[in-house]
Amino acid sequence: RVGTQRPLGKGQAGRRIGRMASSRGQAWALLGAALLVGSEAGVPLSTVPLGCFNYGYQYEGGLLNITGMPYVVDTPEKCQLKCQSTPGCFHFGWFEKSGACYLAEPSAILTVSHLAGTVCGPGYCPKDNVACKGLPDAAFPGDTPRKSMDAWAESTQPTNLQCWPRRSDGFPARCVNRTAFVLEDTQSGWAGQCDGLSEVTDLGPSDTCQSRC
Repeated sequence: RVGTQRPLGKGQAGRRIGRMASSRGQAWALLGAALLVGSEAGVPLSTVPLGCFNYGYQYEGGLLNITGMPYVVDTPEKCQLKCQSTPGCFHFGWFEKSGACYLAEPSAILTVSHLAGTVCGPGYCPKDNVACKGLPDAAFPGDTPRKSMDAWAESTQPTNLQCWPRRSDGFPARCVNRTAFVLEDTQSGWAGQCDGLSEVTDLGPSDTCQSRC
């Protein structure tokens, strides 16, 4: 298995929006962050084009039938280069702990990874990444995962923090000496409501809303 996130239907989207503010607000927040983010002293920003790699996702299915795979490389950039030099490769997936590098065909499906340090992306970074610019149309969230996907440019819903600037070690960069801007607030008229939520009233001592979700 090597990282498109599973698209969200209407009920599922309510939970995600509940954690991350509204989808439209989230998208604008990421755009604003791209303009405001600096890097910690001594930790340079990544040279990977903004939004090219997905962090915490992997590709499933559609793996290339190549002798010697998975390859072992020490960075996701090298795994991407391996994809570029391999006929038929469109996607790559890299696992930090083992250094395993998987190559995949166009049919591979992007999904959430349960392994820490997973990075994936296309063989070639797009020159104009629509994931970091566009917003979904009024059909989002849709009644089905496919309809939710189709509401976005190129029928692909951006992955979590896909367009947040990264440090060279892959961790999200921090905003340094910058002021945060509130884009949407219930005090200024934003409804702040989510569809399809179910209240949980029996959380245990070690449970969190996120873990129960």
